[in-house]
Amino acid sequence: MTSLASLARAAAAPPSAFNGLFYATVATIIPVLFLAIAVQGQFLEELLALYIASTRRVRSRGCAIQRSGRSPLSVRPAHR
Repeated sequence: MTSLASLARAAAAPPSAFNGLFYATVATIIPVLFLAIAVQGQFLEELLALYIASTRRVRSRGCAIQRSGRSPLSVRPAHR
């Protein structure tokens, strides 16, 4: 046999396409996330409502600030 033929016969087997540990981890994590959402759903709903209310408040105040000539996102320089 030539050296090329011996190298072809000695080639490593391809890796397994199935990773059981990955699928076991996913099968554990996804139900836990759904359980967390079910248990903390009320909290997430209240948090979202608070965020929406504060966004509306900032937007309504932002119009008054813009009328005064300042941008709502203006940054003051640091004192040295």
